[in-house]
Amino acid sequence: MARYERTGSDTKAIEEWLKNKDNTVTICPPGAKSDPSEVGYTWGRKKKKAVEPKAEKPKPAPKKK
Repeated sequence: MARYERTGSDTKAIEEWLKNKDNTVTICPPGAKSDPSEVGYTWGRKKKKAVEPKAEKPKPAPKKK
């Protein structure tokens, strides 16, 4: 398989995308983390929801013989 080469139209599209103010490349300091509320996806399994303990039902009276 041949290596992909960027064409002139690809380069032009990338430059147009970068000119838009909202689509800038952000360079963060090493070890910086994103705010979890901004992340729209997660990696791996989701945490289980906390289950509230059920209220115990009163035990029925023992049957008389």
